[in-house]
Amino acid sequence: MAAWILRRKPEGAAGVILVLWIMIPSVAGQLLTGVSFSSATVTNMHPAAWFTYVFVCIFAIVGPQGWIADLKSTPWLLVLLAWLMAYGAISTFTNVGQASPRGFVGNFLAGGLWLFICAVGGARNQCFALRLLKLFVACAVVNGLLSIVQSVLGEVWPFAGFRALYQVDFRDGAERTSGTLDHPLVLSLLMVAALPLAMVLRGHWVRLGAITVLLIGLLQSGSRAGALLGLIGLLGGAMVSRQSLNRKLAQVIGIVGTASALLLAGAGEVVISRFVDDDGSTSLRQEAYAYFWENLSDILFVGGGYASSFDLKDRGLIPSSFENGYVMLATDMGLMAAASFLGVQVGLLVVAWRRAVPRAVLVGAAATMACAATFSSFQVLSAAMIIVWAPIAVAACWPDDSWSGCDNTTSSPKLGGNVEHGR
Repeated sequence: MAAWILRRKPEGAAGVILVLWIMIPSVAGQLLTGVSFSSATVTNMHPAAWFTYVFVCIFAIVGPQGWIADLKSTPWLLVLLAWLMAYGAISTFTNVGQASPRGFVGNFLAGGLWLFICAVGGARNQCFALRLLKLFVACAVVNGLLSIVQSVLGEVWPFAGFRALYQVDFRDGAERTSGTLDHPLVLSLLMVAALPLAMVLRGHWVRLGAITVLLIGLLQSGSRAGALLGLIGLLGGAMVSRQSLNRKLAQVIGIVGTASALLLAGAGEVVISRFVDDDGSTSLRQEAYAYFWENLSDILFVGGGYASSFDLKDRGLIPSSFENGYVMLATDMGLMAAASFLGVQVGLLVVAWRRAVPRAVLVGAAATMACAATFSSFQVLSAAMIIVWAPIAVAACWPDDSWSGCDNTTSSPKLGGNVEHGR
């Protein structure tokens, strides 16, 4: 019903999909779909993925001429993403024994279609990028607040009824929190993405409050790499802002002071303990990378299918998963496909860099991509794929005239293209 109501509002549909992905963990998707998470069928997808497919089908039928015209300025993106989806589908569905068609359809393909929806939404409404940014930061702040509640309760509230399905054992308490996401590392990914974007918000106290909550959420996730990248992204977002040097320095001092105060208050105990003792994860990861480089020639063009990289660990070929979303994509779909996937993301950011896009948004997108390379981000059944695409979509759809005339929807910033003024 919602997809039909929004059939001519792709910007609204993009927002609904984003909220569904972030605010409902995959393990609790059955609350809306009625299908248990433990079911491995390809149709057992996250509610946001279902909404994406239903909306795209309705949207394609209602007004195909309109969205084709909206996207005609970026044929390279359309061709490359379409090729990636087709290539991934072939490699996945021809290796069903070790690959995960459910993961490909529910994560990879749904994420690419969401980017298409964002492209059309940005082309039709110049306010879309700013509204998407605010919505994304708002969802992250809610998760930051929820992580505090979960830390106090020692439980994955409000989804405690599904705790046995989580990929992390929360049955003995919630030392590392996950918010409304499926894993603490996905929570850290969300915080890393949102921290630099929060620098774009207007109002000093709004920014300060949002950043403080996001920092707490990041520390509660217990991610070492996330903590480093989040702080680097936040400091980078402050330094590249178009403000005087004095204001930049004041912001940097404030950020460092806030982070230090949170650490002293005990919010970063889990992160600090992870730095002190990583349980041998670093050495295991090095052994996995050695296997990857030794067998690189076998995956130049063809991989084992989406999420097949997990099968290498199950068969004892590597002691640990690669813990790198991009390396795992290369193993799953082939090095050429993974390089194309990364190329689309980098290409959109390069084009956005040449336009009037707030530099903090670009810093946030880069930090998020780096964070996605520190764990099995794209392969786990979670919102990680959408979280990585979100700051990239904001940057790509940002209008050249920035804040001015945001209520005027006649301007049409094309994804990765120029702005056509229709006033």
